[in-house]
Amino acid sequence: METTPLATALVLDLGDADASLASSLGGKGANLARMIQADLPVPPAFAVTAEAFRSFLAGSELGPLFLGADEAGTEDLLASLERTGWSRKETFERLQDAIRTAGIPGELAREIAGAYEGLGRGKVAVRSSGTDEDSASASFAGQYDTFLSIEGDEALLSAVRKCWASVASYRSYVYRKQGGISPAELAIAVVVQRMVPAEASGVLFTADPVGGGRDRMVVEAGWGLGEGIVNGQVATDSYVVEKGTLRIISRVVRYKLRESAARPDGGTSLALVPQDRRDRPALCDERVVELARLATRVRDLFGREQDVEWAASDGRLFLLQARPITAPAAGGPALVDADPEETDPSIRAGTLWSMMDTGEATTGIMTPLSQDFMLYYRDEIHPKCLRVSGIWDVSNNRPAVGYFQGRCYLNVSHLAHKFSQIPLFKDPMPLLRRFSSEEVDVEKYRTPYPSGARGLAAVRATLYWLSQQWRLLLWKRARRKAEERRAARYAEFAPRDLTRLSSEELAREIEKALALVDESGLNYFPFYFVAFAAYDALTQLCKKFLPGEGLEQKLKADVSELRTIDVTTDLWQLAEKAKADPEVRRILRETPPAGVKDALLSSERGRTFWKAAVEPLLARHGVRGKPPEMEFMNLRWADDPTLLFAMARTYVEKDFKVEDVLAKGEKDRSRFTREALARLPWAKRKALGAVVRLYYVFGETREITRMWAMCETWALQRLIRELGRRMVEKGILRSVEEIAFVPFRDLAAFASGAKTPADFPRSKIEANRRAHLQNLRVPDPPLTIVGPYDPSRRLIVDEAATDVLSGVGTSPGHAEGRARVVLDVDAQAAEFQPGEVLVAHFTNATWTPLFITAAAVVVDLGSVLAHSAIVAREYGIPCVANTLVATRAIRTGDRVIVDGDAGKVRIERRG
Repeated sequence: METTPLATALVLDLGDADASLASSLGGKGANLARMIQADLPVPPAFAVTAEAFRSFLAGSELGPLFLGADEAGTEDLLASLERTGWSRKETFERLQDAIRTAGIPGELAREIAGAYEGLGRGKVAVRSSGTDEDSASASFAGQYDTFLSIEGDEALLSAVRKCWASVASYRSYVYRKQGGISPAELAIAVVVQRMVPAEASGVLFTADPVGGGRDRMVVEAGWGLGEGIVNGQVATDSYVVEKGTLRIISRVVRYKLRESAARPDGGTSLALVPQDRRDRPALCDERVVELARLATRVRDLFGREQDVEWAASDGRLFLLQARPITAPAAGGPALVDADPEETDPSIRAGTLWSMMDTGEATTGIMTPLSQDFMLYYRDEIHPKCLRVSGIWDVSNNRPAVGYFQGRCYLNVSHLAHKFSQIPLFKDPMPLLRRFSSEEVDVEKYRTPYPSGARGLAAVRATLYWLSQQWRLLLWKRARRKAEERRAARYAEFAPRDLTRLSSEELAREIEKALALVDESGLNYFPFYFVAFAAYDALTQLCKKFLPGEGLEQKLKADVSELRTIDVTTDLWQLAEKAKADPEVRRILRETPPAGVKDALLSSERGRTFWKAAVEPLLARHGVRGKPPEMEFMNLRWADDPTLLFAMARTYVEKDFKVEDVLAKGEKDRSRFTREALARLPWAKRKALGAVVRLYYVFGETREITRMWAMCETWALQRLIRELGRRMVEKGILRSVEEIAFVPFRDLAAFASGAKTPADFPRSKIEANRRAHLQNLRVPDPPLTIVGPYDPSRRLIVDEAATDVLSGVGTSPGHAEGRARVVLDVDAQAAEFQPGEVLVAHFTNATWTPLFITAAAVVVDLGSVLAHSAIVAREYGIPCVANTLVATRAIRTGDRVIVDGDAGKVRIERRG
C-alpha cells in the first residue's frame, strides 16, 4: 500500500505506522497499530490521519473555525454567522453539512482509494479515531461516529467525511467548551478496517470489572455484530476464566433474542435471532480459552488491564479494538452497598435487603434516570404516603430503598422498624419471613434497627394509626376519584403536542406532574398497605384453619382482583371487531405489529376501526407498559401499541371466547371455596370469609387507585422525553434515549433553570452509560442480601443443570406442555402458541393476554401476590414462581411438567 512520507502523512497503513503517533492516528488507530505489529489477529486497516483532516480544512472556508483559532475568535465567527438568522445549533448543522458534501482534494482521495485497494476492497468498517480520545483530561467517547459494511470508493469517501463532520457537531462543541479545549487542539483521524462478517462477537475484560478480581477474566459473547453488545442492546453469554490456568470457572448461557446487523447506510439495527440459535452458546469452550489467551497477549502488550472487543467469523477469532478498563480492578472483591450513604457500621453490615415482592413497577434493571426518580420518590413522596397510611414517625426515610447493580431493593429491616409502630406489626418476624428467600436464614437474623416505640410514644403511634383508618371506610370514594382523575388526565395528555410548549410552560408542566404523582400516591398507598395486611392475615388463617391440606393457594385463587383481567377481555373484544372487517383483519394479519398503527391510520376503514376500537382500549389501558413500569425508557402502550397488535393478531387467528376461559376458572374456584369453607366450624368460617372479603375489596381498590398513579407517571414520562428532545437540540445529548443516563433530579433542575448545559459533562453521561451496560451484563444478584454484596460471589455460579426446578406454587394444578421462553413480550408475543408453557423472568399486566392461551406459567421471580400468580389463578392454570433460574435452565421446545401445588417444574424431555 502506497503512503506519503511520514512527516506529511495523509494515509498510513497501520501495519507500518509509528504506533506512538496518537496525535496522527487517534486513540483507536494507535492501539490497533500496536496490535497489528505485535502479530495479533487484527483485521488489516489503514488510517486517514489527523493531518489529512487538517489539510482538508485548510483548503476550505471552514478552516478558521478549527485551525489556529482561539476560543474568542471562534465565538466571534459563530456570532457573525448567527447574525444571518441561524441559531447556534443550526450553525453547526450547516457546518456539518458543508463537511459531508465538500469535495476531498484529489491527491488525498486517490491515497484513500489506493489504501482501500490495498485492503482488497470489499466491505470495511469506518471508525472515527479522535486524537483526544482517552486523554487524561477529557474523553470524547460517544461523540464521534462509526459506519459499518461500507463498500465502494464513493461510499468510503462519504463515510470519511461523515466521520470528520463529527468534530463539527453541536454536541462536540458544547463538550469542548465544557472541557476548556480550544479548536486548535481538536482533530480527528479515521480508521478504515476490513469488515469482519461476525457470526458472534463480544467483549473480554482482562480483569473482573464487577468483582474486582485480577485473577480472572470475564468474557461476554453474543450473536451478530458487536455494536449491539457494546451498547447493551442484546443479551450475551458470560464466561469467567481463571487467569493462571485459563480454566473456565463459570459459564452462563443466556437466551439471546436479538442480534445486531449492519444496515445498508452504514448503521446497525436489531434483528431477531433465529429460534434454533437463541439457546445455543455463541462461543464454544475452546474458543473462549483461545480468546483468553489472545487477550493475555493484549494486556501484556499495553502493560495494563484491557477491555477488548472481538468477533468470530468462519471459525476464526479477530480482535477489533482494545482500550484500558475504565475502572481498573482493585485486586480483590469490591463490595457493593445498596445504601452507600449509610454511616452506621452495624446497620451497613446487618441490613436485610430484598427484591422479593417489590412489585412489577420496579422489578428488573433500571436506568440511572429511573433509579434516581425512585430515590426522589423515596425522599419526597414516600414519607407522606407512610403518614396517610398510619405511620406516625417517618423520619430518616432515606434507607427505605437502595440499589444493587441497577436492581431496586427494599430495606426490609427499615420497613419492619417503621411498621413496628402499628399494633398489628409489633413482631417483625412475619414481615422478615415474607420478604426473605432461602439465601438468608431469617430465623437467626436480627435487625440492626432499634425496637419499636415504647411507653407514651407507642400509645401516640397507635392513636395516630387508628386516626388514619377512616380513609379505608371511604374506599368507594377513593375508587371513584381515581377512575375519574385517571380518565381526565389521559384525555388531557394523549392528544397533546408537547413540542408547542415554551420552556417556561414545560417547566411548569413538569412541576404540576410531580405534584399529581404525589397526590395519586397518597390516594393509593393506604389501600396498598391494608391489602398487604389482609393478604398476610389470609395466609395465616389458611395455615391455621386448613393445615397440611395444600389448600391455601386454591382458596386465595378465589379472591384475585379482576382489574388486570380486563386487559385480556378488552383486547379480545378488539380482535372480534377486527374479524368483522376484512380490511382491518388483513392489516392485523399481514403487517408486522410495529407497522400496524401506521397501516390502520393510512386506510379509511382502518381509521374508523382505530377510532371505534383502539382509542377506547388505550383510554382504559394505555398507561400500562412492560416491566419495570417505573422505568421511564419503557414506552407505555399509549405511545407504542406494538404489543397490543401482536396480541390482537394471535386472537384474530385463534378461535376461542375469553368468557369461556374465565367462566371455567370461576366455576372451579367457586366450587372449591364452598367445599373448603363448609368443612370449617361456623366461627372459623365467618372469620375466614370476612378476611377473604376484606382482601378482595382492598386488593381491587389498590389496583384501581394504582392505575391513577401509573397514569401520572406516564404523563411525567412524556414530559421528560420532550425535555430530552430539547437537550438534543441544545447539543447536550446525542439522542433522546440518552436521558436514560442522566439522573432524574438533574433533568428536573435543568427544566426549572437551576442547571445549565455546563452541568451535564459528557464524561458523566458516559460514566453512567458504562455503569448501566455493566448492570445489563452481570447475573442477577440474590433475591435477599444481608449487608454489602460481593458481586464475584454471583459470577462463579454455573448455569443450572438440574432437570427439576423448585419454586413457590402460586396457582394450583398440573400441566404438561412445550416450553416457550419469553424475555421480551413486545418482540415475542406473536411467537407464543396456544397450549405452551410460558417461561419468563417476571410478568406484569402487559403479559396478561398471553395467559389465556397458556397451559401454565413459570417465572424466575415472584410470589403468591405477584401478577403472574394472580392472573394464573384467575384463568385456572398452574403457576410456579420464584424458581430463580427457569429462564436459564429451560429452553424453548423443552417438554416440561408444571406442578402448581408442590411448586415444582420438571424438564421431561429436552427439545
